[in-house]
Amino acid sequence: MSGTGWFTGKIASVTGAGTGLGLAIATALGRQGAKVMARDRTVERASAAEGELTSRGIAAVGIAADVTKRPRLWRPTIGSHGRRAD
Repeated sequence: MSGTGWFTGKIASVTGAGTGLGLAIATALGRQGAKVMARDRTVERASAAEGELTSRGIAAVGIAADVTKRPRLWRPTIGSHGRRAD
């Protein structure tokens, strides 16, 4: 999504982005210009979130991630954007 928003140029890492509140948060951040790392426990839900977000014009990548495995949580973000999202 283009334009200027509160989060333009930022990376938002949203866990639980596959459904419900997580997806709503990912959408809100994306609408404000953030690039969204849509994380969920399963590949299917992460991919579905990516599809939903990109269909709305939001720059997003779906990532299957277990938040209890912290180093694995950040590698995809660093690989995609060259920095952590914190």
